[in-house]
Amino acid sequence: MQVTVEDKSSVKKILHIEIPQAEITSEIAKGYANINKNAKIKGFRKGKVPKSVLIRMFKKDVYSEVTSKVIQKSFIEALTETKLPIIGTPKMDPPDLNEDEPYKYDAVIEISPELSGFNIDGFKLKKNLYKVTDEQIDIQLKALQDKFASFESIKEKHPVQNEDIAVIDFEASQDGKEFKGIEKKDDFSIKIGAGVISTEFDSQLIGTNIGETKEFPVLFPEDYVNKDLGGQTITFKVTLKDLKEKIIPEIDDVFAKSLGEYETLEKLKEQITENLKQGYEKRIDQELNEQIFESLISQQDFEIPDVMTQYEQNSIMGETEKALTANNMTFEQLGKDRKSFEETAKQTAVNQVRRQLILKKLIEQETLELTKAELDEGVKQLASEYNKPYDNFKLEFEQNKDTKEYFKQTLLEKKILKLILNKCEIIEIEPEKDATVSSEEGSE
Repeated sequence: MQVTVEDKSSVKKILHIEIPQAEITSEIAKGYANINKNAKIKGFRKGKVPKSVLIRMFKKDVYSEVTSKVIQKSFIEALTETKLPIIGTPKMDPPDLNEDEPYKYDAVIEISPELSGFNIDGFKLKKNLYKVTDEQIDIQLKALQDKFASFESIKEKHPVQNEDIAVIDFEASQDGKEFKGIEKKDDFSIKIGAGVISTEFDSQLIGTNIGETKEFPVLFPEDYVNKDLGGQTITFKVTLKDLKEKIIPEIDDVFAKSLGEYETLEKLKEQITENLKQGYEKRIDQELNEQIFESLISQQDFEIPDVMTQYEQNSIMGETEKALTANNMTFEQLGKDRKSFEETAKQTAVNQVRRQLILKKLIEQETLELTKAELDEGVKQLASEYNKPYDNFKLEFEQNKDTKEYFKQTLLEKKILKLILNKCEIIEIEPEKDATVSSEEGSE
C-alpha cells in the first residue's frame, strides 16, 4: 500500500491511498469463494457453482464488500503510518473497483492544529469596581412589580383604544381558504399598538366593541420579520372577547411577603443587593478572562478545523432551538431569521473553539493535574449548580466516563485561568456610568 499526504492547509489534509492490484484480486477471489461455499443455486451443488455464474449473479455484492473492506483496512493503516491526529469523520468518494488495476482513493481529513507555547506572565488587566446603587435596586423592584402585575377586565366597557389589552379569538385565511402559516388562536391577549402581529392589524381593531366580530385584510410589509408572510395579504376574522387593564402592585412589605420569601421590603432589597453583587462578580470574572484571552490570542494565529467549528455551532443552535421551543417562540419573533442566527452562532463557535484549543495547550504546557480534593470540591460545586444532591450527582459523575472527562476538563480550564490571573497585574478602575448589571443578573 502507498500513502501520500497532500497539504490543503495546516489542519486539512488529503490522503492519496493506493492498494496493490494483487491485494484487490486476492480479496475478490476470497469473496467469490465465500459465496460459493454457502450459495444455494438451482442446478448446482453447493461449492460447485462455476465462477462465471457467480460473477453474473454476485459481482455487484462482492465488489461492494471488497471495496468497503479494503478501504477500512487501508485507511487505518494510513493513519498509523502517517501518525496524523485525525478528528471527525473523513470525507471519501470511493471510485468503482476494477480488479485489473490498483485501487486508488482519496480521503479528506482534518487534524488538530499544532500550537506553540504561550507566555502567561505579566498581563496587565483592568478591573471595573462595580458598586450597587439605590437606582439599580429601584430598577429591579420595578421589574418585579411589572412581572407580578395582574390583568383584570375593565369595569367601564368601551370600544377598543390604543394601549388597551384586548382578549381575542382569531383565524387567518387567504383566497377563501384557511391560511396554515398563521395558527388559529383563542383567548389571545394582545396590546393594541404594540404591533405583535402588525400595526395594521391593531389599527383595524380600534373602535371594536366587546362581543363584536370583524373580518379584514392585512398586508404584511416586504421586510416583515417572518419572511414567509412578507408581502402577503392575509384575511383575519377576529372576535373581541374582553378588554383588560394591568394592575400594578404597590412596592411595600405586603408585596415583599407575596413573593413568598421575604418578611419585609427591606429584606427583599437586601436580597436584590446580594444578587446584584453576585452579578457584578460574574461580570468582573468574564471581563478579566476576556482580557486574558485577548492577550493569548494575539500571541499566535492558527487555523481551526471546520469539523470542530461545525460541532460547536450545532450545539449552540440546538440549545437555542430548545429554549425557543420551551417558550413557544420562533427565530422570527426574536427579530432574526434562522440563517442570521446560524451566522452569529458560527462566529461564536469559532471563538469558543479557539479558546478551548488555547486552554488545552496551556494545561499541557503547565502540566496541570487535578488533586482528589480539587475534583471532589469541583463535583460539589457542580452538584450545587445543577441543584442535585451531592451523593446522587457524584455517583452519576463516576459512572459516566464522558461526563467525568468533560467536567475534569472544565475544572482544569478554571485552574489554568486562575493560575494566569495570579500572575497578572490588575489595575482597578471606575466603571463607565452606564455599566450596570442586567435585570436577569440582579433579579431573584
